[in-house]
Amino acid sequence: MAPDADLEKSLTPRCRRAVEFAGNTYPGLGSESVTSVHLLLGLRSLKGGVASNLLGLADITFEKAEDYIAQHADYREPFRVSGHINVGQSASNAILRAEKEADDLQHTLVGTEHLLLAILEERVGPAGAFFGFFQIDRAEMARRIRKELGSEPLARP
Repeated sequence: MAPDADLEKSLTPRCRRAVEFAGNTYPGLGSESVTSVHLLLGLRSLKGGVASNLLGLADITFEKAEDYIAQHADYREPFRVSGHINVGQSASNAILRAEKEADDLQHTLVGTEHLLLAILEERVGPAGAFFGFFQIDRAEMARRIRKELGSEPLARP
């Protein structure tokens, strides 16, 4: 998935690779559009790094994520077309939340950690169902990411 032009400037190279991976693989998994779970698969496709390592510590392997997506390929959500990619609402919302996470932490670029934090916030939708299925403690994972980042978000007014 090629990020939108405005967003592309704000993604770290690793985050861009994860997002592009999601956009390149969704059709082969039988999915109608890129969803928040495809973004998780993109994060897991990266070798090393906080986001991928924490997913690994939660026993979320690339293969488990890929199998889950293939088993739930009939999931449908509203999407928009960006270039030649169908970008689902959950993926768009996750990217917007990732930008907000980076802004709240006063970071100039959106990294994989921001994207994972944003996906962890999803309660209803494909990633929410994924985390529930695998019984992932989202609050603990978010705490560990924030600890790795060495900062807490600014208090919201």
